[in-house]
Amino acid sequence: MKINSIVLVILLAFFAACKTTVVSQEKKMKRKKPKYEDLVGRSAVQNNISPNTIQMEGIITKNISAQTICERKYEKVIEIQVTKVLQSGAGITNFPLSNKKYFFVINKVANDKMITKSKKVSLTVKEGLCQKGGESVYEILKIN
Repeated sequence: MKINSIVLVILLAFFAACKTTVVSQEKKMKRKKPKYEDLVGRSAVQNNISPNTIQMEGIITKNISAQTICERKYEKVIEIQVTKVLQSGAGITNFPLSNKKYFFVINKVANDKMITKSKKVSLTVKEGLCQKGGESVYEILKIN
């Protein structure tokens, strides 16, 4: 009888100690509410641009008449060194990095006079995935 009461007291003390630490941890873990400005800023960026679309700035480094990208031949291709990515839509698989050169496919959006070497341009491109995994083709939708 004496042993049972001692075990019971020890168990009650143990459970009481565990409960107080859980309560104190719950009090410490308060969630911060997001600020209104943060929510507005995020939704504005996501709503302004279509999925798989990227707005960026860069410098034209090469004008190529024909190039094979992703096992497909394109008639007009330019090489651009990306200087800054401005916005991107959802679903971008291979995000272009600043200060790297990429090939971009031109589809009747720009005349040849607009495309000159060393010209700084601002462009909107759409990412297309290749059948080979890990590669992308970027098609110019708009160039200024």
